[in-house]
Order: sequence, then C-alpha cells, then structure tokens
Amino acid sequence: IWGGLHGAYQIIGEVFTPLRRKIVEIFKVKEDVFSYKFGQILFTFALTTLTWVFFRAKNLSEAIFYFEKMFTRWNPWVLFNEEIYQFGLDKMESHILIVAILVLLIAELLKYLKGKEIFEFILEQNLWFRWIVLLGFVVAILVYGQYGINFDSNQFIYFQF
Repeated sequence: IWGGLHGAYQIIGEVFTPLRRKIVEIFKVKEDVFSYKFGQILFTFALTTLTWVFFRAKNLSEAIFYFEKMFTRWNPWVLFNEEIYQFGLDKMESHILIVAILVLLIAELLKYLKGKEIFEFILEQNLWFRWIVLLGFVVAILVYGQYGINFDSNQFIYFQF
C-alpha cells in the first residue's frame, strides 16, 4: 500500500499538471515566492506522512485504526502527560528527535537565509566558535549515543523485512 500510494501520487501529479498550470494562470498565483514553495512542501509532507502510516502499521486494520484515532480523537495533552512514550519512543529517544529536528531547522534556515551550507557557515567562523561547535557535536554523540553494549541492530526498522 505504501509503495502504491507513492506511485499514485506521482501519476496523479503528472496527470493533473496541466490543470494545476491553468489554475495558477487563472488566479495569478506567484510561483517564485516563499509562500508557494512552502505550501508545496507542506502538501508533500502531509501526503508522505499519511502514507508512512501504512509502512509502519503491522496490517491494514491497524493502519485504519491509526487513521481513525488521528482524525477523530483530539487530545493535545498526550504530548505532555508521557502517554506519547507508549508509541515507541522513550524519553531519551524523544530528546534526540527534538535536538535533531532543531539542528536540521537551523541548517535549513542558514541555507535559506544566507545561501550557504552549514559546513560553509561554520568554516568561515572564528576558531573558538568552530571548536565549540565541534565539542558540542562530540558531547551530543557521547550523551545521545545508543551504540553501546546493549545495542541491537535488529531494532532498526528495515531489519524487520
């Protein structure tokens, strides 16, 4: 289902390209601005994220159950009452996820605002700043690293197939 939906997205995108072009022309939508590109990113992200439910679910009925809960049960407190840890990520993994997302956002903002990759930006900084960033990466690896004695490569999602 996961692969089929991604293929269907590709086909639908190609088939409806002329219609989309006409709509853009009729409504005089500016395609070279941030809001247009951001809208495309959000739309692609939403479709891909919904499709990943089928990849992650054990079977079709479980995927349907997830969709029902996604769209019928509104409970924002699940983000704060530690119930979210029942879905597979523990506290440490959640912290790693948040830090990784922040690093990616900063890297993308640098690229968008300055037109530079993060490594270019770091290399043109003063030596003391580069060392602090390097030490920060080392500390992050030591603090968040999971590859110790208890590491099991079978926990990785692709080893289930």
